[in-house]
Amino acid sequence: MSRELIHKINDTSERLDEALMQGELLHDALVMLCREYPHLSYGADKITDIIRDVDSQLRAIADEVRTVPDETPVVKKYREYMSAYAIFESAAGSGQDDLPHYDTLRQIEIELHALPSLTAQDMAIKMEVGHSFGGHTCLDYDGEAWAEARALVADIALGDTAAKIKDAA
Repeated sequence: MSRELIHKINDTSERLDEALMQGELLHDALVMLCREYPHLSYGADKITDIIRDVDSQLRAIADEVRTVPDETPVVKKYREYMSAYAIFESAAGSGQDDLPHYDTLRQIEIELHALPSLTAQDMAIKMEVGHSFGGHTCLDYDGEAWAEARALVADIALGDTAAKIKDAA
């Protein structure tokens, strides 16, 4: 997740804290005023509860964004893949039987493509592995990497298509 997005979330959270504090001050003033008009107190309570709920939700989202791992499962598997690739290349270059190393490399590639992409870097790794040495090519439009890429952008594509249809009508 980008630092810019995290800063935006933090800034919004700070503004909500400020709104919550101001809301609580207003609430306290209304409660004192509303001893004569109790129904006004309910509205003040409701507003304060909504602000607290939004603040809680934003904090949960911010915590989730901040906990994106520096090294995703795809990155870890890619490191394993690159080590196996170096061993395969070494065996192939020295005239050794490289088939067992190729089998290992191919198995790691299959495992890598089975992992979900958590970041754009993960998706780039999958495309690089699948298209540079692996069992995929850019023509393998029905392969795992392309299927995942299409799924990741489906909402965008559908939204654009819907907008064009609406504009054409």
